[in-house]
Amino acid sequence: MELKDKIALVTGASRGIGREVAIELGKEGCEVLVVGRDVKLLESTKQKILKVGGKCEVFKTDLRDLDELIRLTETVKTKHSSLSILCNVAGIYHSDTKTYFDIPYEEFSNEAIVDSLEVGIMASMLLSRAFIPLMKKGGRIVNTSGTFGKGEKSGTFEKGCMADLVTKKAIEVFTKQLAYELEDKNITVNAVCPWFVWTENVQKFFPETKDEAIPVNKVAKVYISLIKSNKNGEVVEVRN
Repeated sequence: MELKDKIALVTGASRGIGREVAIELGKEGCEVLVVGRDVKLLESTKQKILKVGGKCEVFKTDLRDLDELIRLTETVKTKHSSLSILCNVAGIYHSDTKTYFDIPYEEFSNEAIVDSLEVGIMASMLLSRAFIPLMKKGGRIVNTSGTFGKGEKSGTFEKGCMADLVTKKAIEVFTKQLAYELEDKNITVNAVCPWFVWTENVQKFFPETKDEAIPVNKVAKVYISLIKSNKNGEVVEVRN
């Protein structure tokens, strides 16, 4: 798939994987619609996209807020008659002061569970539903899952990350089912499933993982590879 002049929307584009995916799309010549909560960081992403030759528009949106999410979709539909690429990257894995990891399930706060589900799966489902009508044949949706321990294939996972685990597994089911439902429209749906990625937040909360964490740009390139490919319904795991 040739990406030049395509319109792409990327959530979670203020930092981490989302930002790198947005920049990579800019390098390919896309017009990138970047979505996130922090306008200052989104503007920084925009400048990086412009620097590599792409076009960019900033959309400040809190995906936990249904009204803001609906306003985002309505604004995009008003400004653009088509959308070729949707990258659902945003997720909530922490508060400002602590990570939602290594927490016994009964000690999870309601807020942590709800935020993880609202941003990680609900926003992905609602944005996909809203933008499918804008996608012509050849459209691409890429979602974001994650790995949870070396024993995953046997059905065992890391303990203490229930909200994120359930969210990511729901994303994988959603990805496969949506791929099946859209195959007649020639719109592909895949997911990227990375291990720890050396993002700003991993550096903050898990600095000891530096040697095993995956470089952000390496993960971003997997999104671009999936977008360019004809793969459909796949969950692509990424490890070092």
